[in-house]
Amino acid sequence: MLIIRCRKGHFYDGETYEDCPHCRRPARLSGEDGGEREDGETVSEIKVLPGGEVTVGSFRADRERKFVAGWLVCTEGPEKGRAYPLYQGRNRIGRSYRMEVCISEDGKVGRDTHCTVIYNEKKNQFYILEGRGTATCRNGEPLGGQEILTDGDVLELGNSRLEFLAYCKEDRRWK
Repeated sequence: MLIIRCRKGHFYDGETYEDCPHCRRPARLSGEDGGEREDGETVSEIKVLPGGEVTVGSFRADRERKFVAGWLVCTEGPEKGRAYPLYQGRNRIGRSYRMEVCISEDGKVGRDTHCTVIYNEKKNQFYILEGRGTATCRNGEPLGGQEILTDGDVLELGNSRLEFLAYCKEDRRWK
């Protein structure tokens, strides 16, 4: 079995179909064993294991380009040294993989929406909101609702300390 992904994201068996049966869009391979298609996307060969078992991985391709607006850098805690990109809009922080900022190794960080960092593109401003997690502190003080987040602020949540670094600030923003 040769699994191929067409330009629209459909997966199909390349040994059975010459082009995508869902949209009838051709997806030609440059190599016999997979490799790169004419459109530059990578495909791979997935062989059927003895007994007919097959594992196919899937991924969600983000069609919309996201521009990084800033980062949170873990300076203390179980994920020390890790950087988390922040994008325009809502960036929920928690242990769940559904969060935009996932701090999975800190058991004291709330699973879903411990707190949220919001970047307002029109105002070129960052905000921090408390969520459903235990206490969150900004620069050593407990959060009191929505607060403005400035470059260099330190967030404390669970057993982690995160330093905020703004890329978009003053006159620098994506256009």
